[in-house]
Parts: sequence; C-alpha cells; structure tokens
Amino acid sequence: MIEYPHVEERAGTYYVRGQRVPLISIILHWNNGDSPEAIRQKFPTLTLAEVYAGVVYYLDHQDTLDQHFAKIRQEEDAILIEIDAKNQDFRKKLRERAEKVRMQRETSAS
Repeated sequence: MIEYPHVEERAGTYYVRGQRVPLISIILHWNNGDSPEAIRQKFPTLTLAEVYAGVVYYLDHQDTLDQHFAKIRQEEDAILIEIDAKNQDFRKKLRERAEKVRMQRETSAS
C-alpha cells in the first residue's frame, strides 16, 4: 500500500497536509495545463514537492477524486442558486422600498 504523506482528508475534502490549500485548487490548475512550478508560484505556502505530491496523489486516485470534486461543484452550484434566489428577494424588497420613498416624496412635495 502506497502512503501519501503530503495529502490528507479533512472536513470532507482533501488538502495538502498541514496546509489550508485544498487539493482541488492544485488540480484545477493542473487540469488547465499549468506546470507544477507555475502552480507553486500561485500557492507560495507550498513547496514544489507538495505540489508534485498533490498531482501524484490525484493521478493515483483520479476516478475517485473526479467524482468527489464533481460532488463538491454540485454542492457549490446549489449554494450559489440559493444565494442568488435570496439576493433576488432582497433586490425586489429594495426596489419596493425605493418606490415607496419616491412616492412619499412626490406626495409630500405636492
């Protein structure tokens, strides 16, 4: 059994061990064609070895991680839809309040 000392699972997702950098952040850049060196520049708290180790871990567990990352994206999409719906309600209430103030000003100006 291969051990991966640079990757750990915390709070339902994968991270570079001892860091706050989620593995998905590294892999998104990797899948977009960035080299490990370029990824390292984007995450200066990581060592180049940690970036390479994250990529190796991903390549060794690609099917499982791709499913995990897809699930995360679905959850994020659901949250964004919920936030957008709440913001629409807020914007509607704000427009109604603005209209009410406008009408009060027009009435008091008359």
